[in-house]
Amino acid sequence: MKILMIPFATKPCLWAPFAVLAFSTLSAHGAPVVSPSLAVSSYGDLAFDANDAGLSYTPSVTEGDLQAGFDNFAALSNGVPPAINPGSGTGAGILFPNGTDPASFTLDLEAATDIGSITLFSSHTTTRSFLLMDVYGSNTAGLKPGDAGSTLITNVSVGTLDQDNDVVAAQIADDGGASLGSYRYLIFDLQFSNGGAGPEHAFITEIDVTAASAGTDDPTLTDFSYVAGDGSAVVSIKGAAGTRYKLVEADDLDFTNPDRDPIPLSGATVGTLEGNEVIADGSGNATVQFKLGTAKDATFLRAVTVPVLVP
Repeated sequence: MKILMIPFATKPCLWAPFAVLAFSTLSAHGAPVVSPSLAVSSYGDLAFDANDAGLSYTPSVTEGDLQAGFDNFAALSNGVPPAINPGSGTGAGILFPNGTDPASFTLDLEAATDIGSITLFSSHTTTRSFLLMDVYGSNTAGLKPGDAGSTLITNVSVGTLDQDNDVVAAQIADDGGASLGSYRYLIFDLQFSNGGAGPEHAFITEIDVTAASAGTDDPTLTDFSYVAGDGSAVVSIKGAAGTRYKLVEADDLDFTNPDRDPIPLSGATVGTLEGNEVIADGSGNATVQFKLGTAKDATFLRAVTVPVLVP
């Protein structure tokens, strides 16, 4: 992410007659987050949208064996939402037999790729639609979960044990819109979705993987202007077309405890303003207006990608 440092006129030793664009690149990305469960009605839309824009992959079992009749890897990327609790042999997805431990599988993306999101779907009832697993990335073939050379991307625990979940979806994405990492192989290490007799695994019906969009994890702030008299400011954002951004302000480069997140926006002359966020135009540009005030000696701004979840 790019950061804009703004020295105010109240400190002559820091002030220049123009905004100083002191850009610094931070290496740390936001932590991967898993979206809440999605309603049944949103399953088809999200599945098809993600699948249309998704990456092709070749799946294979890493540990354990799939249950006969529930071993159709091709279903994971066909964009077809199956019926709830489909019967054996319907080819609706994959399922490991009760008690299988370890149980894991791998998606081969054919080349190292900056991962933007991983979306998993389950279409079943109670514990078998509880998505419970660890997800790893690797660039070495044949690794098992946790092997040297594999990197834990995140833990997934989406769904409940005490009700019929029907369709559950979990989307893994960086909370700042950045890449989850560059990997050829994604390894899914399934955990038991219940601890009782004959412990079960989730029945997985689709997995959609998308690449990180160029520019969305590293928007640039440019063309800053500031009026000392009333504290009004204008700044331009250069990012990716159609991407939603917000501005964040802090008094240091760590942004650990930002002063304002998001900064209230009063207008947009380029892009589309929606509340305190702006959607970049078709060229990836946005220009927004806001108030910085006049009391501070200096402050730091950055533009942050706002992840959009399908309702």
